[in-house]
Amino acid sequence: MDFKKTLLIICLFVGLNTVAQNRLEFNQVVTIDTNYIWQAGYGNWTHYTSYHYVPAAGKVWKIESSASNGYLEINDVDVAGRLYYAGGGNTQNVAIEPVSFPIWLKSGDKIRYGFSGSCSNANTYICPSTIRHFISIIEFNVVTD
Repeated sequence: MDFKKTLLIICLFVGLNTVAQNRLEFNQVVTIDTNYIWQAGYGNWTHYTSYHYVPAAGKVWKIESSASNGYLEINDVDVAGRLYYAGGGNTQNVAIEPVSFPIWLKSGDKIRYGFSGSCSNANTYICPSTIRHFISIIEFNVVTD
């Protein structure tokens, strides 16, 4: 047998015996559907929801979709367009590229929503505000063989 054929057989043998380190096994569907209400003070403000964490080691999340009247942050980085509330029912989009789904997250990653705006109610100095958000997630177990 010549050198090329021997090299080809060795490459095929190595390639066919290589396996992935881990595999994913479906665990559950996670739905986060929240209305977060607070009293915003006078002036410009930004408010955030609580963090949602990917569970401890051995889990990964696949975010399938997300909707909100605010903006999505993953590990404290904006990943979707912001909406600013200007009072009187006016909202405007800021030019941040929309996110492409799915988004994969590893154990320990965190997500939250934020909402920015301003309150010009000089009479009460308080403006009630609500962040509404929905996230559809598939959770997988990381199985080592």
